[in-house]
Amino acid sequence: MEAAGEGIETGRHGASLGAGRLGVLHGALSSVLADENGQILEAHSISAGLDYPGVGPEHAHLRDTGRAKYVAVTDDDAVRAFRELSRLEGIIPALEPSHAIAWLLAENAPDETALDVVCLSGRGDKDLAEAIAHLERLDG
Repeated sequence: MEAAGEGIETGRHGASLGAGRLGVLHGALSSVLADENGQILEAHSISAGLDYPGVGPEHAHLRDTGRAKYVAVTDDDAVRAFRELSRLEGIIPALEPSHAIAWLLAENAPDETALDVVCLSGRGDKDLAEAIAHLERLDG
């Protein structure tokens, strides 16, 4: 999962694999968020761990060879998934894996025989204030 932030079309996201271009960041040639002159752009995500304008070259290679598929999930959907997993399971996920949970909750599994595994890395209590504030704006 990649961070679609406020939406790919807004330019406020961290989806360097889906909306990036070939460029160099920190000495690595990969897929990065950059302007037409190659200048690195600012990334955005509610998740600090996904708020980055590039990815490792391994991910770009896996995408380019078709060995992996990357999809982007918005801040809004990730925060809703954060709330839903907390409600259903009593587990407060970090915002990073909440992006994957959002994708699964949207019933995007490849087929009904597939087994989906999401590693709930990190602790969600560190993200609680940010998630609650975002949910209050969403629920208005």
